Amino acid sequence: MNIKRIVLLSIVACLTVLFQQVDAAEKDLVVMTYSTYNIRAGSLTTIDSLAEMIKSQNPDFVALQEVDVMTKRANAPNMNGRNIVSELAAKTDMFGYFGRTLNFAGGYYGIAILSRYPCLSMQRFMLPNPLKTEQRALLLGTFEVDGMPEVAFACTHLDVKSVETRALQADFVLDKIAGCNADIAIIGGDFNATPDEPCAEKFCNAMVNISDSMPTFPADVPDRKIDYLFMLPNNNIKATGCRVIDLPVQLSDHRAVTATIKVDCY
Repeated sequence: MNIKRIVLLSIVACLTVLFQQVDAAEKDLVVMTYSTYNIRAGSLTTIDSLAEMIKSQNPDFVALQEVDVMTKRANAPNMNGRNIVSELAAKTDMFGYFGRTLNFAGGYYGIAILSRYPCLSMQRFMLPNPLKTEQRALLLGTFEVDGMPEVAFACTHLDVKSVETRALQADFVLDKIAGCNADIAIIGGDFNATPDEPCAEKFCNAMVNISDSMPTFPADVPDRKIDYLFMLPNNNIKATGCRVIDLPVQLSDHRAVTATIKVDCY
């Protein structure tokens, strides 16, 4: 049986999956989730710095949360009028997919996925929002990866204010992932939920937690874990490693999370 190895990288508030060719019989898949909150603030990073960080991890997929496109924020003048998703895609040699959640500051705000592989389908779902707080979404794509079964990769950013709302959103997201019918399904992002919350417990019961247990927020001195990578159970997939990335200079208010999975060829 041929063996393929998959590496998953998750950086808070954004999520991505990456593939790296190892040899003819082996492949690495890296998933990264990264929070773009500080891009919006414009105080800690630039598009070039984000692109260099992503490239340093050699990802195949990246999930991003709190992404601005064509906005004009007073506190982020270097980002004004720019399409962060398309620029990051160009600078990292990846495809970019944006999911709008709000019209904001003369542009758009939402989540995004970067992929080194073309997608077969891409869907955006608005999450339940009973308290009418900031709207959140799920971005779910299926991808055609050379020599691999169909891969589903998803990015989400759950409600920050209500435990009950996050639990409702968890049920909604899990239902959509279960219905995607992909051989491999992975989700990452900023869940705004600590491991003891109903939201995180729902994901842990339905999926496999492949992210490090170390805290991810706030980035400078993290004291809680709210960023995760999960995959649907699959006897052909095994998580082989994960870690939380401590960058020399933090580019977000979240830390990155990485995981590696090993996939037996189908």
